[in-house]
Amino acid sequence: MSLMKWDPFRDLLNIQQSIGRLFDDRFLRLPEERGELPSAFMFPVDIQDKGDSLMVRAEIPGLKREDIKISFSDGRLSIQGERKKEAREENTRFLRVERSYGNFYRSFNIDVPVEQERITASYRDGILEVSLPKAEESKPKLIDIEISE
Repeated sequence: MSLMKWDPFRDLLNIQQSIGRLFDDRFLRLPEERGELPSAFMFPVDIQDKGDSLMVRAEIPGLKREDIKISFSDGRLSIQGERKKEAREENTRFLRVERSYGNFYRSFNIDVPVEQERITASYRDGILEVSLPKAEESKPKLIDIEISE
């Protein structure tokens, strides 16, 4: 076993680089680019590639369909709305309050061309599903290529 000389400055350099990466990744990009929610609560989202379309599923329980607005522009899907605060009886004492209320907003870059006129959405049992059909040029195609002599 060989002994290595300890260099405290090397450890400081590693710490400095780690902090630099943290600031680059976390603070220098817009919240939308990080997929973060600049609002009262964050709802989980799955985006699935189904071959001929993309399926976005968002868990947003406790809302009415009218409380959710979905838009698509310049390759960006936006989901926003408001979770309204429930009316409380006077002299009500809570032991714990964990639910969030207020406006919410999330947006996602969609990196494949989409047929915007055919986008559909449904909201059932607290799950929002948005189907984004891919444009013809973005669908994978298999072509046979002949080999010349």
